[in-house]
Amino acid sequence: MSAATSSACWPPSSPDTWSTGPAATPSRSWSRELCSWPARGSPGRCRGTRCSRHRPTERALVHSTGEKVNDVYTLDVLVRGFPGTTRTHGGLGWCSVSVLRDGTRTVVVDAGPPAYQEMVLRELEQRGISTSDVTDVLTTHLHWDHIGNFTMFPNAIFTVGRVELEWSAQQPPETPLVADLHVRRLLELGDRVRTVDDGGEVVPGITAIAVPGHTPGHMCFRATVAGGDVLFAGDSVKNRYELATGDVHSSLDFEASRASVERLRALMEQDPSIVMVPGHDVPLAWVNGEVTATEPLNAELSVYLDTHDDPDSQTFM
Repeated sequence: MSAATSSACWPPSSPDTWSTGPAATPSRSWSRELCSWPARGSPGRCRGTRCSRHRPTERALVHSTGEKVNDVYTLDVLVRGFPGTTRTHGGLGWCSVSVLRDGTRTVVVDAGPPAYQEMVLRELEQRGISTSDVTDVLTTHLHWDHIGNFTMFPNAIFTVGRVELEWSAQQPPETPLVADLHVRRLLELGDRVRTVDDGGEVVPGITAIAVPGHTPGHMCFRATVAGGDVLFAGDSVKNRYELATGDVHSSLDFEASRASVERLRALMEQDPSIVMVPGHDVPLAWVNGEVTATEPLNAELSVYLDTHDDPDSQTFM
């Protein structure tokens, strides 16, 4: 299944690098810049629709090498989230997994569900990153689809909201979505676990924003990236619909969730250079009062419906 977004990225010189096919598609490494002319088409402003630093939404994504740029982070979205659910089997749990680098630190934001392990390893390897290179893992919240692979990173410091860790540690094993075995393992790591509160600095260039609702101690992480900031919203904003409407799904406190969405949306309204990596969607921007996806949304699902040795029995949707 696939759905095209309303705005596509400007293609760079190498289309292969930016192909957006099914599941095996390479991730993109990018930083963001705005055209020096703030309003395309305005008198005395940039009129070129092919301006290399411009796109119809007055934003541009430019390719990055993944190396240190102007003492800020570069970002690779290793796995893009997908805003899918089922009527019979619950959510798919396909969340966003990202890595930030500044030449000193290698920071993973949300480790993803167990099914992602091979994919995350492959995406890291393509960037010359081993799991032992990862210095920090930032966890937006302690649900299974966001923390499932944290044990892959043997040398990392793990950062989680203080309230989130305390709350999760008190939940009985049958609590929905809480990865109780992973929480127990976290508690055994001692000084490799760091807790943070609202406004706290995680590492230089990355701060925490409390966005409770989906869980009591949910955190968003704001990172300084070339050209602007990135908000890693986790499931405080799962997808473009929630950012646009404030109408959230799956929350322990819907009123708090709506307030959290409004808080993050206000940051994006105040600073149009900010891009959000939501928990279960492609990166999003807020442009002229509307949510804009920065790239197409793609996914592929195969369903086995036949018991015979028939090569055509695998159905793609």
